[in-house]
Amino acid sequence: MPSKQQILCHQIELIHQAMQQAGLWSAEMPAWIYAYDQGPVPDVWQWMQYIYLPMRLAGTIDHYEYLAPKINAHIKNNPALTPILQLIIELDALTPAIPKSKPSTS
Repeated sequence: MPSKQQILCHQIELIHQAMQQAGLWSAEMPAWIYAYDQGPVPDVWQWMQYIYLPMRLAGTIDHYEYLAPKINAHIKNNPALTPILQLIIELDALTPAIPKSKPSTS
């Protein structure tokens, strides 16, 4: 049985492939990435490629939020991008955004 990390890596690789097929994968890192300060994102696809997905793989995201609602606004009813949205929904399902409550000790 694959580990959670292996499943996560596979899902991110599927997103990578879908973004490449849609022409959204950047060959070179844009300059704004080097100076990113958590402010407005000029290109959500570059943000996913260079910031979100690597941080997700590394496990360095402190508070997970669902990504699909944020990306959905950038799909703009483009059927060529719906496979990416589906894969992101599957990624969101791998790590729920709502932390599970700890069992009561009393």
